[in-house]
Amino acid sequence: MGVAFKGLVLLTFVSLLLFGSTLLASEKVQIGIFEAIDRALENSSMISYKLEDIKAFKRSGSGSSLYFPSLSYYTDFTCHSLRVEYNINQFLAVFMTRLPQVTSKRLEAELLSYKMKTSEDIASLFLRLLTVRKILERTEKFFTEAETLLDEIKKDDEIPEHQRIAAEISFDRFNLILMKLRHEERLLSTDFKNRLSIPQETDVILKDDLGLLSESSTSSVVLSEISEEVIHNLPEVKAARFRMEESELEEKASFYRKKLPRMIPYLSLSITESEPTVEAGIHFSYNIGPFISLSAEGKGSWQREGSIKWTVSLSFDFNKGVSLVSSSSSGRSELDRAMQMFTFDMLRVMNTIAEAKVAMEISKKVEKLLDEEERYVTSKTEKLRLLLQKVSNIESYFRALQEYSIAVFKFKLWKGEFQRDLPKKLSNTLF
Repeated sequence: MGVAFKGLVLLTFVSLLLFGSTLLASEKVQIGIFEAIDRALENSSMISYKLEDIKAFKRSGSGSSLYFPSLSYYTDFTCHSLRVEYNINQFLAVFMTRLPQVTSKRLEAELLSYKMKTSEDIASLFLRLLTVRKILERTEKFFTEAETLLDEIKKDDEIPEHQRIAAEISFDRFNLILMKLRHEERLLSTDFKNRLSIPQETDVILKDDLGLLSESSTSSVVLSEISEEVIHNLPEVKAARFRMEESELEEKASFYRKKLPRMIPYLSLSITESEPTVEAGIHFSYNIGPFISLSAEGKGSWQREGSIKWTVSLSFDFNKGVSLVSSSSSGRSELDRAMQMFTFDMLRVMNTIAEAKVAMEISKKVEKLLDEEERYVTSKTEKLRLLLQKVSNIESYFRALQEYSIAVFKFKLWKGEFQRDLPKKLSNTLF
């Protein structure tokens, strides 16, 4: 009885496990283009790193911590020393230039630039996968028809041998097209699920919520030129501009850090076994040559049951490193490169849109010709040949529509036309 009961429990457990795995394998998820972008941004490790950089910078007060004195503690268990000092030069460099504020803006612009590129990449992957699925869906319908035609050709003894062989070759080409499409769909689907952290066994249904791959999209979309203001507000261009400002401000800050004598007032408290000692003073240093630094220090020390002792010291330090300051011209050239690169990308996108429109119009004309030719074709081998031509033409049309839709998406993203449609999390960070 006990063995039978255990066997029943084991059988039930295995059944539940198999049923659960079946449910998991049959799970379906419908995803639109904006949801796909949002998921990809959430799962991007690079974006997480950049966010941590910004948070760490802001935790430090975006440089405002440099306004406060530094505190250090030392002990060898016989003497305890607490020292507070203040870097006046660093304070002047921060206060007079506001460099940390520009650095904060630069970090945020770099993050937005990466988010923009990620959005473009995911949208491109989404539309390519959706395109392949549309082509595959139509090709499979024609393939079923071609399979039926080939069977009829093989059974028809009146068809000459060379025509039968030609029909088999056409069908093999058909099969090869279908095989390539299935392989491409599998690879794109795997990449898409990986980027969005979706289990591979999940069936992902793509929702064209923008209607970019609908056949009516080409006539409804009207594009205008991108203004100079839009170019200047792009995250990548803004990041380059902030880097240029950083470089210019760094030159100004270096004046306070390196050209002026270094001034560090300090206060220290030392406690030994005998008695405490309080010291207060100021340390000056100045680079008088590439490898020579002149230092001067004045301080007063006080001990319990004693008077204040004043001391002044003067010293030369050698083997000081030489710090080089980068010129702001590199920042200017980087900004120019960023603007030129985007202008080039914009022209390339506009050319892609124009070329894709022409390619789609040609495919539509070819489709009409093939439909007209099909009306007068009676031979089964010719029908099979026409089916193959139709499939090739359908693929040409949708490939052009794919390039068109990707280019249109980029164009509209740059112009900020998707601000209202984007998920809250994305729109708050992109615009």
